Amino acid sequence: MKKVLCIILAILWLFSLAACSQKEPENKAENTGSAADAELTGDPDKEVSPIYGQDPLAIIPGNYTATDGKATAVVKLLGVDKVGVTVTIGDPQDYTEWSLTGDFGDDLTMSFTDDVMKKVKLDDNNVVVSEDTVYNDGSGTVVFDKNALKFTWEDKKSDQGALTFGKE
Repeated sequence: MKKVLCIILAILWLFSLAACSQKEPENKAENTGSAADAELTGDPDKEVSPIYGQDPLAIIPGNYTATDGKATAVVKLLGVDKVGVTVTIGDPQDYTEWSLTGDFGDDLTMSFTDDVMKKVKLDDNNVVVSEDTVYNDGSGTVVFDKNALKFTWEDKKSDQGALTFGKE
């Protein structure tokens, strides 16, 4: 009797496995843009995350910290598809600041020109003692990842190199 019961249970278990494995694939049309974006750019890292939908501009504003911890950035929306980024490197009373503005593209990239680099010094009361503009004709890129939660900034005029920032 026990053998018969075991055989019946084993058969039921096999039928349940077979039924579960015949699950229909999800409707790919609901994830509009994701596969198309990857095909257009050829880079799956540029693919917009379906978790957040198709509007990364709703996600990117905020405070970011460089992966090395030596820099901070503030990202703001300045208008439709217009983004402003302020990067600060140094200690709180003697720092360098870059102000960048540009149009945000569909590929999660912002190209900028005419960025401003300043050297700023504050006194003990956080009052500006000196603010010297180093240049106001810089250029470069800000490229966000597919989730729009981190970005890489590269200024072509300064010797800073590329820095990667993550959202706080």
